[in-house]
Amino acid sequence: MSTASNGRAREHRISKLMQDHGWLQVMRSAASKGCADLFMLHPFYGAALVQVGTAKSKTIGPADRDRLVSIAEQLGCLALLATSGPGIPTRFFSVTRETASKWKEFDL
Repeated sequence: MSTASNGRAREHRISKLMQDHGWLQVMRSAASKGCADLFMLHPFYGAALVQVGTAKSKTIGPADRDRLVSIAEQLGCLALLATSGPGIPTRFFSVTRETASKWKEFDL
């Protein structure tokens, strides 16, 4: 399976998991063309921009992190990172402008 196929499959798994927790997928940005991979809505949490990646290698550099957080702020929504991998449980983090070590885990 190619890197693109793996990424697409991971995005679909994250979207399905979120939908199972009451989220509605509004949009998926194919091939990482936007600031986030998914735009999701929830009746309690509101909207979220979700960046999806692997648990071992997903990083959001300072410029991309600032872009994601800035757009989320303008939209009045959450900025989330969803990580997963083979045999590794999916985790969600609230993305801020701080380094990843300071991000809080987000429960769906």
